[in-house]
Amino acid sequence: MDNLEISGFELGVETFSLPSNKCRIKKNNDDDGAVWINVEKVSDEPLYYSFDGINGLCLTTKFGSVRKKNLLLELASLDIKNEDLILQFLEENGFFFPLQNGTVSMKLNDCLNIIYRLMATTELISDLGSMDPDMDQMLFSTLYLLLGESVELYNDDTNKTIFSSPLHEAMNIINQSSIAVNTDYDTDEAAEKGTYTVKDTVYNGTYELDAEDYDSVISGDDPWHKNPENTDARYRKIISVYKTNHNLNRNSRRIIDFLFHYMYEVGVIKKIDYRNGIEYYKDPQGKTIDEQLNSALMITARIVVANEINTIISRSVRPFFSADTLNTTWRATSLHSALFFSLFYMRPGKSVFRRCANPTCKKYFSVSSTNGRRIYCCKKCRDANNSRMHRIKIKKAPDS
Repeated sequence: MDNLEISGFELGVETFSLPSNKCRIKKNNDDDGAVWINVEKVSDEPLYYSFDGINGLCLTTKFGSVRKKNLLLELASLDIKNEDLILQFLEENGFFFPLQNGTVSMKLNDCLNIIYRLMATTELISDLGSMDPDMDQMLFSTLYLLLGESVELYNDDTNKTIFSSPLHEAMNIINQSSIAVNTDYDTDEAAEKGTYTVKDTVYNGTYELDAEDYDSVISGDDPWHKNPENTDARYRKIISVYKTNHNLNRNSRRIIDFLFHYMYEVGVIKKIDYRNGIEYYKDPQGKTIDEQLNSALMITARIVVANEINTIISRSVRPFFSADTLNTTWRATSLHSALFFSLFYMRPGKSVFRRCANPTCKKYFSVSSTNGRRIYCCKKCRDANNSRMHRIKIKKAPDS
């Protein structure tokens, strides 16, 4: 497998690149109605990439001149509901993964979910580094990376894994767990005080879990169809693991505690989709998370984004020292991992991606995290939005 080399070990002082290829992507439907994409290498004409600490991953000429700066920023600024625009980005800048024998086929939904995970990770690390984070966006990105649809891609010829979504250990524990059966001690505790005392990382060391609520969820019964969330397998496993599994590493326990409290106190999540948002069994109806759960969200977001980046980087990016040039470079096995390398070198607390405040633009731009004043990507957007606001102000003003 050819490697994509990313330069800039010294973060902008030096560059080095290795080519990839342009591709053509066509959509088609299978017999079941699922949409697939066929990706085909256009020619042997290469694409070249380089990396530096200021502009991130760039598309360059053969001789190193930058053709496009910051591919990650360009990708993050795309309209997520415009599938054709996203596929066009891959055609122009290279496909995410090496094209075995010049072609590869995959479900369109899988391709999009891989991109959405990258976008969610980008948004999350930007919010974590911001002086004024968008907490609603942070919540959604965190929940999406934990609970969103996972992707597994395999090489058709060798059956080797091309890509698998990073899954935190906490989610493995939840997915593989069985529903715990109450012991005699549980029965006695519930009869005595009506609650179960659970060790908890969110609320002051312990939490009193309502025994009746817990028992109704664990039983999975909903004879009157008033609580459909009680039949949700994932929620039942989360509440079971929360109550019974205490010998976990601290980060896994924090994730489980956060998921339990969010679903128990705000709303049980039926489905989460990057384009369409969160679908609950019951509308939260304005329920919000309190200060302690908000703090737990911040911690969980850090754990999740670290897991996403570290898993991808450890799989497919490594440093390399050239005996020929005596230069240091980085090697990545795919454009996907190279884009994650850009995230690896983002500096939360110093630089972040911020979405343009012009409602007709909404592109991301890179800015210092301490620069709270800059909310537009360019002067054109600033002037356009100021003119728009002025027209609205005049229209609302009473006639003199």
